[in-house]
This record gives sequence, structure tokens and C-alpha cells, in this order.
Amino acid sequence: MKEYLDQILAGEKSPEPLFQDPELVNERYMLARQGIELERVIRIDGHDVILNLIYEGRQQEMYETWKNHPNEIVRRELARYGYFLDEYIYDVSMLVRREVIRAEPEQAFKLLAIPIDENLALVRNWLVQQAHPNIELLERYLQEPKVPHIYFNELQLKHKALTKPLTTFERTMTDAQLFKAGNPAWARDYTPTLISTIQGADSRLKRKYGHYDNYVPILLDSALKLFDPTDKWKLVSVVGYKIEQELNNHERSHD
Repeated sequence: MKEYLDQILAGEKSPEPLFQDPELVNERYMLARQGIELERVIRIDGHDVILNLIYEGRQQEMYETWKNHPNEIVRRELARYGYFLDEYIYDVSMLVRREVIRAEPEQAFKLLAIPIDENLALVRNWLVQQAHPNIELLERYLQEPKVPHIYFNELQLKHKALTKPLTTFERTMTDAQLFKAGNPAWARDYTPTLISTIQGADSRLKRKYGHYDNYVPILLDSALKLFDPTDKWKLVSVVGYKIEQELNNHERSHD
């Protein structure tokens, strides 16, 4: 088949037989990669052909044609790779607008200028995943009167953590020490999502383990290792297990 494809690419053979067998998807894609019968291949094998070409960075001269493709997944992929961001930030699809923010976070300011619920949710969902967000964007979001309460307190804490001036002494403190002291600076390197998880776990654990010297360091260290940063109950379980292990080891060492 490779020899046959080479002959087609060289203009020595007709590609027509490749369109007679529905199973020859990969072979037809090889034609599309070279721009041979491209539209025909797309009609037969669907928008996956376009997605693969975008992924490979091929047939870029066609991107303008595909820019307003009716399938939002095609537009999303173009946005993902940085194309047409100034236009896609106003796309009807939330999936497309989300990819624009991921590709160029500054575009989120344009969404805040149109503070409908979908746009506010997109900006919030971006901000809560950032350990070091754009401060101006964060402030602009927090000042928006229509923002929902979801993650609002965590985002406020994040803002304080990144903007509150620290004393010379506070700069020498660890995150655990800052956490114990109630200083918002403890949260400077944590995403708002993880801040929420840590606070939720702490509310469950501190009554039982808050007196234990190593409690907060274990809590913060375990949080950073979570596979899912929203899994409060996993964090509660891991921290409880680690502290019980340490306590048991301490008791055995004194037997």
C-alpha cells in the first residue's frame, strides 16, 4: 500500500480505488495530508480529518475556510493552537471560549466586559486553577457585582496572599507557619481550588489532630500531591493515615 500511495503522490496512479473501500480511512488521510482530494476525504471520513490536520499543523491554508466550521470541536481545536483568538473569544460555544482563555489568558478581560453567567463561569474556572494568576484579572473578577459566590472566598484569599506586603520576619516563615498564624500568605503557591480543599479538610481534621506538631506540614504537603485537587475526602483520609502512622511509630520507639 505504501508503494501505491507513493505512486498516487507522484501522479502515477489514480486515488480513486481508495474511495471505494470505506475501511481505507488511514490511506485517505495520507492523501488529505498532502492536499489531494482534501474536501472529498473530509466529506467521507468526517471532521476527524480536519482535527488531525490541525493537530499536525498541516494544510494551514485551509484554516481560514474552517474558521467558522459548524462543528464546535473544529473551532475549539483551532483556538487551542492559537488561531483566531480575537474572534473566537466571542464564539457562541463555551468550549471554544474556554480554549481561547487557555491559549491566551488576557482574552478573559473581554469576557468580563460582557458579564453574563457563562462568561463569569469561564473566567472563574480559569482563575481557580491558577496558583499565580494575572492579578489585574483576578481583581477585575472580584470587583464584578454579578459574580456568584462559588470560590469567591478562596479567590479573595488568593488575592490577599499575592498582594499583602510581608514583613522581613514573615518572609522567613514556611507555609505551614503562616497557615498556623492565620496569615493569608500561606496560600500564595496554591490554586484557589486546592485552597478550598485544604480548608475543607482542615475543618474535618483539626479537632482531632490540630494539636499535633506536624499536622499542618502533613496537610499542606499531602494536598500538593493530590491527583484530584478537589478531592477533600481523599486529603482527609491521607492526612489522617500519615499522622496515625507517625503517632504509632513514636509510641513504638518509646516502648
